Amino acid sequence: MIVWLASVLAGVGSWAATEPQTNLEQCRDAGGTLPVQLTSFSVAPDFLPSPGVVHISFCLTSDVAIEEPLPATVSLEKQTMFGLWKLPCVDQMGSCQYKEVCSMMPAYEQCPDEFQGNPCSCPIKPGRYCVEKLPVEIPAYTGNMPIYGSYRVRIELGSGSNRLGCVAGQFVVKDGSKHSDEL
Repeated sequence: MIVWLASVLAGVGSWAATEPQTNLEQCRDAGGTLPVQLTSFSVAPDFLPSPGVVHISFCLTSDVAIEEPLPATVSLEKQTMFGLWKLPCVDQMGSCQYKEVCSMMPAYEQCPDEFQGNPCSCPIKPGRYCVEKLPVEIPAYTGNMPIYGSYRVRIELGSGSNRLGCVAGQFVVKDGSKHSDEL
């Protein structure tokens, strides 16, 4: 799930200077406490370079087992000169509904060292999990649409009465070849 979340953020002007360019936190309209909570999140550098590498640190707690089937809904909006534009779901990237995200995660016989002993695939037992400086490679973008700029994202895990978690935030994608001094 962790690798999937990072790839969602990586697959895709900046916000006010007083706010971080990249943040992710609990949804404010979640309607009470959901069983899966993101308790801390940071990214270094404070933007997503394409191409480049970011290091993600986070802690999450889960009061329930996270297991298949695990549906998710991602809403991704890009800031344009006309306001926010909701990106459509194209090739499983953008604003998409996923029926089962556990099966989208890489299958490891043993979790990579970067997971520091934390689980890296479903099922995930209830507990508190923290990962420090997980490297995530962001590939060079080869499409026709300009991707650099500011985005808002909302990710909901579970569905209906079985809603497990919800996070929302913002991030900025920059040309990694032009911002290598910040990496």
